[in-house]
Amino acid sequence: MPRSLVFLLLFWCSHAFGGRLLEHSFEEKISEAEVILLVKVLEVRRDLAGEDGVYSSAALEVLDVIKGDISGSPLQLVMSSAIPAADPKCCKVDSEYLVFARKGATRLVVEDENIRTERVGLDRYISVVNGRFGVFSVEHEYVVDIRLDEKAESIGYQVLRDCVLKVIARQRIGKG
Repeated sequence: MPRSLVFLLLFWCSHAFGGRLLEHSFEEKISEAEVILLVKVLEVRRDLAGEDGVYSSAALEVLDVIKGDISGSPLQLVMSSAIPAADPKCCKVDSEYLVFARKGATRLVVEDENIRTERVGLDRYISVVNGRFGVFSVEHEYVVDIRLDEKAESIGYQVLRDCVLKVIARQRIGKG
């Protein structure tokens, strides 16, 4: 069986059973994320027709950078892409979110009988890590329904920011 057919079958299964996406631990999200940001949604676009593998996106105002370096303007959060399990469940205009993300959008590329992914738009897109578990609503300075351990809770943004910075410091020491 050609590799591309196997990939398509796996992709279909992951899409058909997308509710089974497992949430990564708090530490894993921090480690996987190239950027961790507090953002405000300025505009939502749902008419992108798959440009760069993106079908809808949210224009963001960056309110705080906890991890990483971002450049480029305007910054767009990929909301709907060619890989549905990777898509977040957000975004409302004028709402704030804590986002664990990678730079760029992921596009599927078909060459001969092979399918591969490539990251594009590194200067203008961010994509959440861990799908719907990589973006959290921030309401009245509280991050809502985030899991630091076994149960979801709301926690003050500044307290959570300090926790993230401590985890980043521990991860750097562990690599050093």
